[in-house]
Amino acid sequence: GKAGALQFFEIIGTFKIREFQVLSLLAGGNQVAAEFVLEFEAPGTGVVCRDEEMHLWTIDDCGLTIADCGI
Repeated sequence: GKAGALQFFEIIGTFKIREFQVLSLLAGGNQVAAEFVLEFEAPGTGVVCRDEEMHLWTIDDCGLTIADCGI
């Protein structure tokens, strides 16, 4: 629920972003997709994680995001 989402973003907010690079953007109709690389360091552990991701957003007629899917 909302409390769990808040806790997730509070934890993520403590991570040190080492790299964020948008590789490509795609758009068509009411959808936008972004491919990007994210590298971050977990606080207190020094563990570095690197991931390449693709996110797809679907936008309604009012300009609001109605769906978000990450791969």
